[in-house]
Amino acid sequence: MSTSGVLVHKFTVPNANLNPIPLGITEGADETMWFTEDDANQVASITAAGKVTVYPLPSAASGPQSIVYGPDGNLWFTENTGVASIDPSTAKITVYRAHTAGPSPVGITVGPGCTSIWFVESSADILGRVSPVPDTMGCKPV
Repeated sequence: MSTSGVLVHKFTVPNANLNPIPLGITEGADETMWFTEDDANQVASITAAGKVTVYPLPSAASGPQSIVYGPDGNLWFTENTGVASIDPSTAKITVYRAHTAGPSPVGITVGPGCTSIWFVESSADILGRVSPVPDTMGCKPV
């Protein structure tokens, strides 16, 4: 969409048979956009040219929702048991389990000083943090 509100391009999410339900979206490196697909249990990236790459998650029914580009160059996302990160160059996924039962985290962001990832465990009324996260991408603290 242009800044004036005109629809420039419309892309179809692949694997419609999986009922992907795209939720969170964030910009990664090189103008690539990353998004979560809740019911399809995967995260995906899309280039400006419309090339989509899908990354299935290792845990059944992960339910990825929110996603953010981290100061370490990884994409961090919430999933049913905590948060996870995916390295865009290797597709390696690392899961960080929350300390509460049934956390269902939803919101995620880069923390102050660009050295942590914060998330919300909505069902437990808790804020969580993954720290330290190295700032290898030159993150600019807000």
